[in-house]
Amino acid sequence: MSEDAPGTAVPRVGLLYDSVSANTGDIAIGIAGAQELARHGLADVTVLDPFAPATDSVDAVVVGGGELIRPIGDAFYDVFRLAGGTVLNSAGVWQAAEGLELFKDYAVVSARSSVEAEVLSRYVDDVRVVPDTTTTMESAPYRIPGVEDGEPVVGVHVVPHTLALCPDLVELIDAIPHKKVFIPFTHYNYDDSFMRAVPFDRTNATFLPRLSPLELHGAIGGLTYVVTSSLHASLFAYSQSVPFATVHQEKVWNYFSDRGLQRLVFRSCAELRAALEEIEAGEVDLAGLVAADKAAVRAAYADYAAAIRHRAGHRSVPRSAPVSSELQSERLTSSQREGVIHNRDSVLHQLYLRVLTAERGERVWHDEADRLAARVAELEAAAAVPADQPGSPGTVG
Repeated sequence: MSEDAPGTAVPRVGLLYDSVSANTGDIAIGIAGAQELARHGLADVTVLDPFAPATDSVDAVVVGGGELIRPIGDAFYDVFRLAGGTVLNSAGVWQAAEGLELFKDYAVVSARSSVEAEVLSRYVDDVRVVPDTTTTMESAPYRIPGVEDGEPVVGVHVVPHTLALCPDLVELIDAIPHKKVFIPFTHYNYDDSFMRAVPFDRTNATFLPRLSPLELHGAIGGLTYVVTSSLHASLFAYSQSVPFATVHQEKVWNYFSDRGLQRLVFRSCAELRAALEEIEAGEVDLAGLVAADKAAVRAAYADYAAAIRHRAGHRSVPRSAPVSSELQSERLTSSQREGVIHNRDSVLHQLYLRVLTAERGERVWHDEADRLAARVAELEAAAAVPADQPGSPGTVG
């Protein structure tokens, strides 16, 4: 332990979360967690590599946040089931997660939503709901190139899932009457290349490069509002009282349902249109909710700090990864890339079916039009036959 004041020592705190994926939200959780611990005098913080062998370099471990608690059997996510940890912080928990008794020994156990807390409460008596740590993250403003001071500007972040739920997405985004800035956010998802491939109108738009989490936080904080496809992009907006419309994911729905903001989570073009209309009308006021969430995060970290100091000296040791760090990293990256390919293939399939259905409908329409034209021609021909000619209407053969 490092010295804090005469006769006292500062516990060395390890943060264990997904610090190895190119995931803006997860990396931001680590940054925000370190900021909060520093506010409570715990500045000796180490980000623990989930792939690293067991280490005794820390005195306490904070596990989370992020969507870490999943069913047993995933070599990567099982690492976060750490025996002897001190705090489980604002964890994302899958409904099928089992075998969570080990968290009974933690000083504080928290989940990021009431739905996820209910899963933990099947195994742990005292479970808290704590807003995501990035709610209190602080960053410097980021000046977006090409945007004038005071100019309305809308952030856009879309992935294949967004287009799958809202096929008319391009038309809806193009209809927004402000400058747009396209924001790569989920870098592991290669969202930058996807957004460049979607035929948005870019005559009054700019495209950000890949930015760090703090830069992205600063950029989003200066926007008029955001249309996004990421929980943490939504949180970067929400926590700075920037209105947002965010695509439906279960974790997004659970989180914002706790705040009565379901109407800003869209599952269709109609729901996105309704959210945009409400935002454009200036009817989304987040300030009160955000203030309450910031206070909740800071209160939670005060309790975390107390628990860490109380347990100082009772060292938590992350368990070894079952295979080499390099091999584990390659497996994780490969799995993420497979997910990206699957998502894009699924959208291509849906778009193809949509085009095919439209083409078939057009052919049916043309066939029906041809049939009706032929019938009209028959009737016109029949009407042109002289009345006294055999076979003409009104005569008897």
